[in-house]
Amino acid sequence: MPESLPETPPSDPATGTNETLPSPPSRGVIKSSVVWIGGGFACMQIIRFGSSIMLASLLYPEAFGLFALCFAFLTGLHLFSDLGIRVSIIQSPRGDDPVFLNTAWTIQIVRGFVLWIGAAALAWPAAYWRPEPEPALLWLLPLLAFTTVIEGFTSTKLHGLHRHLLQRRAVLIDLVSSIVSVVIMLTWASFSPGLLAMAAGPLSNALMQMSLSHLLPGPRNRFRYDRQSAHELVHFGRWIFISTICTFLADHVDRVVVSFISLATLGVYHLANQIAMVPSALMGTVARQVVLPIYSRMIDAGSDLREAVRLVQLRAGALSALLVAGLIAIAPTLIRCLYDDRYQEAGWILPMLAVSGLLQILDSNGSSLLIARGKPRIYALSNGVKVFCLILFMPVGAWVDGLRGLIAALLLGDLARYRCTALAARYEGFPIFRRDVVWIFFALGVGFCVQAMVDRWLPPILPGRRNWPLLIERLLWQGGLVVAVWGIVIGFLWRGGWFHVQKHE
Repeated sequence: MPESLPETPPSDPATGTNETLPSPPSRGVIKSSVVWIGGGFACMQIIRFGSSIMLASLLYPEAFGLFALCFAFLTGLHLFSDLGIRVSIIQSPRGDDPVFLNTAWTIQIVRGFVLWIGAAALAWPAAYWRPEPEPALLWLLPLLAFTTVIEGFTSTKLHGLHRHLLQRRAVLIDLVSSIVSVVIMLTWASFSPGLLAMAAGPLSNALMQMSLSHLLPGPRNRFRYDRQSAHELVHFGRWIFISTICTFLADHVDRVVVSFISLATLGVYHLANQIAMVPSALMGTVARQVVLPIYSRMIDAGSDLREAVRLVQLRAGALSALLVAGLIAIAPTLIRCLYDDRYQEAGWILPMLAVSGLLQILDSNGSSLLIARGKPRIYALSNGVKVFCLILFMPVGAWVDGLRGLIAALLLGDLARYRCTALAARYEGFPIFRRDVVWIFFALGVGFCVQAMVDRWLPPILPGRRNWPLLIERLLWQGGLVVAVWGIVIGFLWRGGWFHVQKHE
């Protein structure tokens, strides 16, 4: 993240008045936001993977596969229920206006009910569209879809926390909601393992988060419709809405396609994907909740973005490369440590999906810049490009090499989406690709080389009972080598001035 931001000019240069422009966030606020997001994310992942491992011992891969299929629909509903409300509140100069916020809240509620009704209508086609019907979706999908109604009533005060980089309360709300939902889900699953216990998790999470959002300080939301506010929300949000549709198809169509192979394969793929997306989830959260507000506040203040973009790219890219390279290196050993023989195929799936996650991280950083500059249509276009590539290449990949071919097509789609974003940023005057490509080659080169070297030096991992001394030794070598190489490279780049603030004429 940037160490410092340009000073706010004392007056508006366009008008010559003495009206002070809004100031960009301070260095202390930025650091505090990153620390809270990072700490909260770490706690969330511990909760998430702990519950996942416990559920894996209670259920079978087929159950995880069916839940992954439901989760794909649920994620789509979550995206559709957003309509860009959160992003609009963060990006808009009227993001603190009660009239604007109440109009946004009213639209958000109406959309939640519409989506729930739509999901109930789609339950039957969703249950019987596959060669092997899944009648459980007839009741499970409408039940999970009710989260959109609950989330529709979430107070806009929660979005205001992200707008002003007040991440401490936002993170605490997420943590409390997740802990409560996981306790309910695991307790239910202990007595009656099944899909109903899994559904209790997201429903209780949404209800808890909505309730806590209304306890935040500030004016209460009220039903209100202001034509001018609605026009601004719809004008900006229509591209976010189109993009959410493309995002859902781009990021979740792989699960739908894998389900045609078998639900057991989808279950293994889902577990591998959960681990692979940890770096992209962390950095994506930082991009949405820190980088986007920083850029938006700097634009409101009339500041030059070039140096902030450069520092964000280099520092976020360096951290992302470390996380992804480490994940690639330890993938087979990690899967052996966490899961039994039924899930070991995830060992080769995980590194490929980790590369996809890195491309998603780089795209998130570029997209935050474009959205802050009022270019949401580019965000929608880049996701549309990925969808087009998946439609074009996934059938070919599946025909050539089955699941490996499908994942290779997914990588091509992520690369095409990022390249579209990078070209748009370059057109806006921000050449991000030439800096990002350094981290792409670093993560791939170091991650796969370390994995190959450790496989050559140490005894192989054998099926059956876990050899914990060997597994721990492999993890230490793999993680230690990645960190050592990363530290040496970053040291040289730091001495070369890559990560220092530079003055632009």
